[in-house]
Amino acid sequence: MYNRGIKLLARWMTSPSFVAFFFGLIGFWIAFNSFSPWKFDPAPFMALNLVMSALAGIQATATSVAQKEQEKYMLHLLEATSHMLAALIAAKGGDDDEEGQTNSSD
Repeated sequence: MYNRGIKLLARWMTSPSFVAFFFGLIGFWIAFNSFSPWKFDPAPFMALNLVMSALAGIQATATSVAQKEQEKYMLHLLEATSHMLAALIAAKGGDDDEEGQTNSSD
């Protein structure tokens, strides 16, 4: 469940809809704090900087975990494919060079 949640989070955070939403949020944040009388984050926008830094950390972690999971999946797929190919080669009688090598090593 944890890995699935991380994958979904990473997929959502790299989607165009998230990027558009986040740019909209940044624009609203800046406009609100520039023109509203109820400013909660004045002009250098330090709180916005903090939010963006935290999001970058979460995004990097989620993307890294999702990539590791993808690498594990690809490794298992590669191993299964190599076992299937080895079984096919063995069923066809193998390679003459391999038989010579196995006999000479005995």
